[in-house]
Amino acid sequence: MQRYFGVDAGPFRLALPLASVRQILDVGAGDAVLDPRALGVMPHSLAELLGEAPTSTRPAVLLFDGTDDPVVLTCCRLRGVIDSAPPRPLPETVVCAWPGLLQGTLDVDGGLVLVLDARVLMGLVEARAS
Repeated sequence: MQRYFGVDAGPFRLALPLASVRQILDVGAGDAVLDPRALGVMPHSLAELLGEAPTSTRPAVLLFDGTDDPVVLTCCRLRGVIDSAPPRPLPETVVCAWPGLLQGTLDVDGGLVLVLDARVLMGLVEARAS
């Protein structure tokens, strides 16, 4: 079994390796007053990184270890920990805008969840920030 952290970003149901999520900074409840920039890090919307609009006005905020510096990502909804077998690989015919980003899919509660490679995602965030 492998452990993932499930999130929604725009229309996407995603999973990241649980070990890549360093800290949950805010769950999107709205009552918590937390400015991730206080950590010296500007947050990035995971939905916008994937080319979609966020679907939440109160995003959850997650902290990751980037390749060089900490990375703060916002997502539309937290789904929690997913214990699953390794992801099923994507068919070779699937074209992805970011090679290596999608590791495969999980079947969670009757729906497909896309598994992201955290290192590739951090590289995408850091490339966009510079």
